[in-house]
Amino acid sequence: VNFNDPSCGFYQREVVDFINQKIYGNRVSSDFYVMHMNKSWYDVEKKLRDIITDPAISGTIKESCAFSTLALAVRFGKKQKQEEREKVKKLQDQLDEQKLFTNVLIGMVNRLRDVQNGEREKAQFELQQRLAVLHKVEEERDLLRNELLKVLNSQFQEKEGTKEEEKGKQTQTLGIPAYILSPTNRSRS
Repeated sequence: VNFNDPSCGFYQREVVDFINQKIYGNRVSSDFYVMHMNKSWYDVEKKLRDIITDPAISGTIKESCAFSTLALAVRFGKKQKQEEREKVKKLQDQLDEQKLFTNVLIGMVNRLRDVQNGEREKAQFELQQRLAVLHKVEEERDLLRNELLKVLNSQFQEKEGTKEEEKGKQTQTLGIPAYILSPTNRSRS
């Protein structure tokens, strides 16, 4: 285990020295550690199981491999922690982006709602104005119609009055009463 390697996962030099002593002290190379640095934890654990269950392998080699596996476990743990941190950061960034996007959408919706409210109020105002104009036009129409009816009525009455006068004058000039000249009486004569 290289203590100066930031990805080794250890923070105490004494612990690294002890593990290295256990690995090298049994006159075993660090091949197990180096060969399995980039493998999955499942593969490392399976290989260690194969070694410790093999009766042909000596106890010192088994111990050395066990300490190498311990060092790898710490390394994997640190790597996993770093990956989790990166995932959390990425998720946090995505969340912040979604919040920003949501706020933008809320702003757009509010602006659209304000525009629609303004347009609706304007349309209502215009409708009220047009209804008021229509009401005035209807009142004016009714007044003009009433005036027209009065004029027509007075003209009709004048005409009727003139006709009656003419009838009266004609009957008086002949000296015959008007009732005698009525069409029903004429047929009798």
